[in-house]
Amino acid sequence: MNNTLQIRPITRVPFDELGNIKTLHVEQLVISLNKNHDIGAWCYKHRSKKSRRGKCKPVVLTTLDHTRPARLKAVIECIYEKTRHLSESSQEEHLYCLTRFLNWCDEDGFSNVLLDQISTRNAYKAYSDNLRDLCTRGNISVRTAETYQSTMLTIFQEMYDNPLFGDGIRCIKSKYHELNTTPAQNESDQAKVLAWCQSIFDGFSDFVLTDQPFPFQLPIPQYNHWKTKHLWLFPCTTMTMTPDKLAIRSTLKRGFWAYDYSNGKLNSRDSINTFYRSSSATNKSIRYAQILLTQANTDLRHSQRKRLAAAASLAFIHLFYAYSGQNSTPVQSMLWPDDYKIDTERQGFRIIKNRGHKGKILFEIQNTFLPSFKKYLKLREWLLKDTIRTELLFFTIGNDFDKPPHSWSSPTESFKDRLRSLGIELPSFGARQFRANKNDYANSHTDLATAAKAANHSIETHKKSYMTGTQSRHTSEMSGFFSAIVKSATETKGSGNRVGLGNCEKPGNPTQLPTHTTISPKCGQPEGCLFCKYFFIHTDEDDIRKLVSGRYVIHKTRHLSDSQEQFDSLFNPVFKRIKELLNEISGRSIKLKKLVDRIIREVDEEEDLSDFWASELRYLIDLELVNE
Repeated sequence: MNNTLQIRPITRVPFDELGNIKTLHVEQLVISLNKNHDIGAWCYKHRSKKSRRGKCKPVVLTTLDHTRPARLKAVIECIYEKTRHLSESSQEEHLYCLTRFLNWCDEDGFSNVLLDQISTRNAYKAYSDNLRDLCTRGNISVRTAETYQSTMLTIFQEMYDNPLFGDGIRCIKSKYHELNTTPAQNESDQAKVLAWCQSIFDGFSDFVLTDQPFPFQLPIPQYNHWKTKHLWLFPCTTMTMTPDKLAIRSTLKRGFWAYDYSNGKLNSRDSINTFYRSSSATNKSIRYAQILLTQANTDLRHSQRKRLAAAASLAFIHLFYAYSGQNSTPVQSMLWPDDYKIDTERQGFRIIKNRGHKGKILFEIQNTFLPSFKKYLKLREWLLKDTIRTELLFFTIGNDFDKPPHSWSSPTESFKDRLRSLGIELPSFGARQFRANKNDYANSHTDLATAAKAANHSIETHKKSYMTGTQSRHTSEMSGFFSAIVKSATETKGSGNRVGLGNCEKPGNPTQLPTHTTISPKCGQPEGCLFCKYFFIHTDEDDIRKLVSGRYVIHKTRHLSDSQEQFDSLFNPVFKRIKELLNEISGRSIKLKKLVDRIIREVDEEEDLSDFWASELRYLIDLELVNE
C-alpha cells in the first residue's frame, strides 16, 4: 500500500454555484470564496492538514472512502441552502467550522460521523465535550467554542430536519451571548429611533418613487435643540448639513459653499466670494453645482437617487425589525415571490406568508404598518430596475450600485453609517433591541402564548430570552404568588380545577390579586394562574412539594439581591407565611406532620423538587444565575 501523500485532481467551484453539483466528483471539490476551502479532501481517510502553496491538501490516494462523497455532498448542499443568501463571511464561517469538525472526528475515532443521525449526534456530543475541555484549559475562548458548537448544531438540525438534534447536549454560552440580557429601550429612546427610521423611509421613498427634483426637503422629527423641522438635500457628496454642522461650517476643510442648506437653493456668487481664493473659483463651484443638479434631475436613475433609495431600504429593514419582532438572520434570508399573500389572523393584525431558505415563514404585522410594507415593495422594484432579479426580500447592490443583489452583511451598521453622514446620532438600536421592545410590549399587554406567537418562537424561548425585568420586580411578583397560594389549604380531594402550579377555585373567572404585577391572570396558563385570587393548594403530597420546592428555589437566588437586607425585606414575610402554612398542615395530624417533614427533607437535602420547580431551577442553572 502506497502511503505517500500526493496531489489529486481538483475542481474549484465558486460558492454561489454549489446549487448544481450533482455530477461533480465531490472528492475533487475545492470551494472558492475569499479563500479556497478543500472540502473534498475529507473523502480520503489519510490527508495532510494543510494545503501546499495555496493549492489543495495532499492525500493518500489509496485511502479514498467511497461512502464519504455522498455524505459530504449532503452536508454541502445543506450549508449552501442555509447560507446562500447570507454574507460571504457567514459562508466562510460555516465551511471552516465543518472542516474543523470533520478533521477532529477522524482524529478522535469518529470516522463514521456522517453515517447516520445517531453516529452524527454521538460525534457532535463528544466534540462538544472536547470544546468545553479546551475552554477549561484555556486553549480557546468560550466565545470561539460557542461558535464552533452552535454552527455545527444548526447545520445538523437542518441536515436531518430535526430541531431536537442537540437536546440533552449542554450548550456552551459565552458572556457575549448571555440569555435574558436583551433589555427593552426606554420609551423615549425607542420613539426617537422609530421616528427617524419612518421619516427617512417615507421621505426618501416618496422622493425616488414620484420622481421629485433636487434640492429635496426631508421632514424630520424633533432632534436635540434644532429648531428646524426639515433638512434640504442636494445631489453631492455632502447631501445635507444639519444645524450643528452649519454652525461650524467655516471651519470645515470643504464647506460646499455653492449650496444653501438652510433654504434649499444654490447660493449667489456674491454671498460666498469670501470663502474662495478667487472669483473664478467661486464661479467654478457654482457652475459645477448647477451641472450636478441638472444631471440628477434629468436622470431619474441617477446614482444620488439610488443612494437615497438604498438608505430608505435600510430604514425600512429596521422598521420591519421593530414591527414584526423578527431576528436579523431570518429577515435577511427572506425570499419574496410576486404572488405574496396577506391574511387576517386577528383583529388589527395581518399575517404575511413568505418563504425563507427552507419552507414557509409567517410574520405578523399591525394593520397600520401595512401601507409602509407595500411602499417598500414598490421601492424594491425601483431598486431592481437596473440589475438582475433576485428572490431576496431585502438586498443591497453594493456601494457603487454595480453588484448583483445580495444580502446586507450588516444592515444596522450600514444604516448607522448613513445616519452619521447626515449628522444624526441615535440611541443604540438593532434587531435584537427592536425584538425586545416588541416583546416587552406584548408581555405587558397580552398573555404569554400570544406574546410568543407574535414573536414567532416557542413559549420556552420567549420565557428564556425576552421575559426580562429587574430582580426587584421578579421578587415582587414571586411574593404575590406565595401570598396567593398560602391563603388557604384544604384536605378535600378533587376540589377545584387542577392547574399547572396548584388548583383553581373558579375556572373561567380570572381575578387580579391586589398585588401589583404586569402579568394578568388568564385561565389555562400557569403564569396567569399565579396571580389569580382563586388559586390555592391541597394538603396533599403534590401541592406541599410545590410549596416547599418554591421556597428552596427562592433560597438559591439569595445572591442575586443587591444585599442580604434587600433579600430579607422581600422574602422574609414569604418564608414566614410558608412556615406558618406548613405548621398548620403538620398540626392537623401526625400523618400530615410526617408527610411535611419527609417532603422538606427530600427537597432540602436531596433536591427532589416538584416538576415545575425542578424545571425553573434548571432554567436558572442554564442561565448561570445559580450553581448546581
